Amino acid sequence: MSSLAAQPAPRQQAQIEPDCRTWHGIPVRFLAAAAVTPALIETGVNSTVTDLARPFLVSELASDRYRYQWVTGATLLGAVAGMSLIGWMRARFGLKRTWITGVVIYMIGSLCCATTPNSEFLVVARFVQSWGNGMAVATVQAILWREFPGYRDAAISLYVLGLYFGRIIAPSLSALLISNFPSWRSIFLLEVPVEAFAIFFASKLLQPDRPEQEQPRPFDLLGFVLLLFLVTCLMLALYRFQKWGWQTSSGFWLVSSLGVLASTAFLVRELTIPEPLLDLRLFAVPRFALCVSIKAIFDTNFLVLVPLLTVYLAVTRDYMRSTAGLVFLPAVATMGASLAFGARYGRRSNRKIRLVVGLATMAAGSWLLSDLDLFTDKRWTAAAVAVLGLGAGLVASPVVCIPLEGLDQQQVASSASIKNLFRVLPSFVGSGLISILIERRADTRFDAMRQLVTPNRPPTLDVYRGLVDYFMLHGFSPGDAAGQARHVISQFLRDNATVFADQAAIQYLALLPLLGALLACFLRPISPDAPGPRRG
Repeated sequence: MSSLAAQPAPRQQAQIEPDCRTWHGIPVRFLAAAAVTPALIETGVNSTVTDLARPFLVSELASDRYRYQWVTGATLLGAVAGMSLIGWMRARFGLKRTWITGVVIYMIGSLCCATTPNSEFLVVARFVQSWGNGMAVATVQAILWREFPGYRDAAISLYVLGLYFGRIIAPSLSALLISNFPSWRSIFLLEVPVEAFAIFFASKLLQPDRPEQEQPRPFDLLGFVLLLFLVTCLMLALYRFQKWGWQTSSGFWLVSSLGVLASTAFLVRELTIPEPLLDLRLFAVPRFALCVSIKAIFDTNFLVLVPLLTVYLAVTRDYMRSTAGLVFLPAVATMGASLAFGARYGRRSNRKIRLVVGLATMAAGSWLLSDLDLFTDKRWTAAAVAVLGLGAGLVASPVVCIPLEGLDQQQVASSASIKNLFRVLPSFVGSGLISILIERRADTRFDAMRQLVTPNRPPTLDVYRGLVDYFMLHGFSPGDAAGQARHVISQFLRDNATVFADQAAIQYLALLPLLGALLACFLRPISPDAPGPRRG
């Protein structure tokens, strides 16, 4: 074994050797893919499946907006921790063990989320679940790459399906579960048997690990701590500066200074040590840097807009959860069709045009959604979301494949954590900034509308009296009817102000795909013989 380890060529050959095992005439690698796929889709579903359930969850756990922010922050922190460990764990323990460990941690976290007694325990449970989710999602592409050395393009299509299709189907799946089961906890309980199935069969079917073939590398503990610390500062900035007051709070200056110092120290360390936690030197490759930037733009638009629309439908418009889920079904169909089109007809030669057209389509769908108000027909909303899903399906495969073009195997392995972190961090920052924008703009609009009540007092009084008469006819006492009428008018003003703010936020989000399409125009053609996937 020592003589073999001294020769890199045979070791490299052993890694890409196809798995020829069969079971009743069926290649084991196809059974392994069938075992991995459910867990892969679960990792995609996990990021948006709780959006519809959030009002139930906050109410049952006696939480509130600011306390629930720690749940979403812990979700991000766990995902970052899990994704950043992949390079070291792959070399130390092997791909198979790393992936199975991640799914086991994810399953334990899901079970804890389903049985949580309060919001504080949910913070810990979501952190554990997301840690495992980050490990699994950052490893599964390399797993599929190893299992299908002769069908790597198809393996990438399967990876794209799980990673992005799961996100658009999650609201409809969540609505189905909430409508047919007595509690939101069913969302997490359903994940446990799916993950147990994947763990059992993947442990039997995936190729055995050969960690001795990997180059051993030390664990960058200081870089890991600095990364988690700067993400924590980022969480405080997006979740607490609005509450504390921006430049008027001493906490603003303290957290900002610590965040800048941690970011600077992390960048200096990762660029100077020989075995960094994240190989940021890959950004010296212009094509990779440009593609990762486009991918971050795409993920920010898609991963921020879907939860925003979910809140608009379920909270602002007060639709039944099942109705809100049905609004997303056309997008599920269009995104599924465009993903299938890319898997069947996608080639390296047409990736750029698919990327540009898909981003332009997403911009058009986002701009159509910016016309939403309190009276928009849900069928029109479903059509606009379907346009968004169509564009997202066209973009998903190119943004995964293009960053792999021209990279050698070592660079591909090093890029896994970077690509995943540049998916979750920009979308988290975008979501936080959009939430701040909506809150500030809605408050401004609400104050302006309250001031307009005085010159419009006669028609407002007419509406008020009409509402009082309506409630009294339905059995309310005069005092209860008057209180209910005031509540309806104030709620209408608040919802109107929120929708006004949503319109502005969606317009800003619509500009992101246009920027991505512009950047995509600068992608230069690459040699047909360059390494990387040729299809998809």
